[in-house]
Amino acid sequence: MKMNDSYTIKRNFTSSSDIFQGRVHRIAVYLQSKVLEIIDSNDSAFYLIYFKNNILGGGKLEEIKEGTFLHKVFQQGIVCYTSHPIFPLLLPKSRTIHLPQVNDIFTQLQNHLSLLEVSLAATYMDNFIEQQQLVSIIRQIFNHFKRNGHFAKAYQTAKILLTFSPGIKAIQEIIRTSEFEKYRKEDETNPEILLEQTPLLIEPFYYQNRAERKYEVHLHQLLKQQSRSLERLILFIDLFEMKHDFYDYTDFLSLLKRELKPIDQYAVLKFLCECSPTYPPLIEQLIQEQISLKQYPEALSFIINQIPQLSSTHYEIIEMIIEHVDTSYILHLTNVNQIINHLYLTDPSKKEVLVRRLVTCLLKNDEPSKVKVWLHPIRENNSCLQICSEIDQLESLSRDLDQLMKLGELYYRFELLDQSIECFAWEMELNPASLEPIRWLSKLYEEKGMREEADSYKKLSIHMAKRA
Repeated sequence: MKMNDSYTIKRNFTSSSDIFQGRVHRIAVYLQSKVLEIIDSNDSAFYLIYFKNNILGGGKLEEIKEGTFLHKVFQQGIVCYTSHPIFPLLLPKSRTIHLPQVNDIFTQLQNHLSLLEVSLAATYMDNFIEQQQLVSIIRQIFNHFKRNGHFAKAYQTAKILLTFSPGIKAIQEIIRTSEFEKYRKEDETNPEILLEQTPLLIEPFYYQNRAERKYEVHLHQLLKQQSRSLERLILFIDLFEMKHDFYDYTDFLSLLKRELKPIDQYAVLKFLCECSPTYPPLIEQLIQEQISLKQYPEALSFIINQIPQLSSTHYEIIEMIIEHVDTSYILHLTNVNQIINHLYLTDPSKKEVLVRRLVTCLLKNDEPSKVKVWLHPIRENNSCLQICSEIDQLESLSRDLDQLMKLGELYYRFELLDQSIECFAWEMELNPASLEPIRWLSKLYEEKGMREEADSYKKLSIHMAKRA
């Protein structure tokens, strides 16, 4: 399956009017939920809500009303677009998604979630289910806890309900009774303690304030306790985009390697380095990953184009990988002729081999005079390179029609057969009585595998030799 193929949403009955098909445009992660915004060919939007990987439901909306759960998700949550490296990992595995019947959702959820979680999940559906119906569901859970003497859980459920619908006076009056006095006093005198004892209630506060280091750490601790590793990774990425820093880089890297495949690790590192190429440990890790995955062109491009000040270590890495990179790719990199100055400082023979490879490629399309200009930054500190004198000679010969034979022979030493053929063909035109260019043309066409042309020039040379 491709990263973002079309998805089909179906309700559990067969009416064709209840089928929606489209592509996921963005995914928001927030408070153990995941919301997919799916756009069809008419630009209509369908919102699909998950809670702890359980489908709650969803539907088409023309707009998201302020104050609703979906509004909070996209305002306070972490939103991932298709360019986000974790986006593919958040997509549903099945391309056909069946929505549960509204009347069955919360009954089914009780098989997978605690009642406290069900009461929270109910508040997530306020875009698609009437508020009265959701309040009724949460009140039933509250009454269940109260009836069975679970006053702490009942109080927590009441907090969820009153956050969702603050104007319910009956619940406000109930929690003022003596049964709830202990929890009410704790809540009034030291609300943070009660919140910290109830992760479902404290998490929204952490999310809203995650840009502050204190609450970033608390949120990470909470997610770690609940084994929500992928969410932690998304949080690390989200805050690095904001701050260009990690509160615990070692923890991030350990999590990345533990949770993702190498190719996905690489996608995350690349995304973050493109976001901010000024965090050295991240840059070094990306380069290591690129080399381990044998993505040598990408590694070379990143080092040259993204790192402002190259160190001796970077030049050593370039020396190690450049021989694995296609010549034409190297030549398209910015200022690569200046980079070469810093390579192979203790081994000029290797620099000679590299520069010769690059120059030979340039000569396929460029005149010797242009190649000589390209060589200038390299020549400044490497005048002893033989290739420099050969290009000087090539450039000089190219300006003299009386030197076409030498020019053709020099091109041949560069293994540039087409340019060599052109020289000998011109020499043949200018000196039709000369056998030497004809013999060269026969030899060159033979080496190019063009037997018919080679034989033709060979016969011509024999014929001319007999007449001589």
